Amino acid sequence: SETFSRLAAFLWVSCVGRGGLPFPETPKTSVCLQTGRVDKNIPLVTGHTAPVLDIDWCPHNDNVIASASEDTTVMVWQIPDYIPMRNLTEPVVTLEGHSKRVGILTWHPTARNILLSAGGDNVIILWNVGTGEALLTLDDLHTDLIYNVCWNHNGSLFVTTCKDKHLRIIDPRQHLVVAEKFKPHEGARPVRAIFMADGKVFTTGFSKMSERQLALWDLPVLTRPRRPGPSGRASLALCSMICSCQARYGCEQI
Repeated sequence: SETFSRLAAFLWVSCVGRGGLPFPETPKTSVCLQTGRVDKNIPLVTGHTAPVLDIDWCPHNDNVIASASEDTTVMVWQIPDYIPMRNLTEPVVTLEGHSKRVGILTWHPTARNILLSAGGDNVIILWNVGTGEALLTLDDLHTDLIYNVCWNHNGSLFVTTCKDKHLRIIDPRQHLVVAEKFKPHEGARPVRAIFMADGKVFTTGFSKMSERQLALWDLPVLTRPRRPGPSGRASLALCSMICSCQARYGCEQI
């Protein structure tokens, strides 16, 4: 599945300007052995009205992929096991809630049907893909463009980096920034961050002299919480959904 995702992403870049995703013409277990032009007649997953900016394969179902676009929508697609003869034009669900382009997608690692999107409106939305509804909207935690988002191993937290130079660790169920760091790297260029399996945060960035930097952070050394946010029905619904999925599928409890 990982190889298939990389191959699909490689092919997707070739037609990003057309607002579509191409089907690889090779089995899921194959490896790309050559590069070149993509056949103009390759079948596409096409439904967006503007360029596709991000895709993410569902970790719980190899036939499901989500796509984000400049048209402000997120679409979820069911990909058949066979190579289709024509374009797929009807998504399983279209998620609408952002006011600007959507550039980041990431599925929840343990709870099924939970998808996170982040847009140019500085808003993060957690979706219930099964119903097409927004479970939670985080619209007051970032003051500028969000560069990247990454869940921790069990989905209890996620880390974000932002153009406002803050790295944030967010608990979505509490609508709370539980830790943050201003300028994890001193350079002006974008910072990227991921959670490691042991709970540490790994970042890449640049120094003031534009030298590449890598850093590993322990959560205790980061600044502690700012303030709790509203814990309304959306937060409770998200908490219930994550916990029920973990209990059902034997995942580690949060």
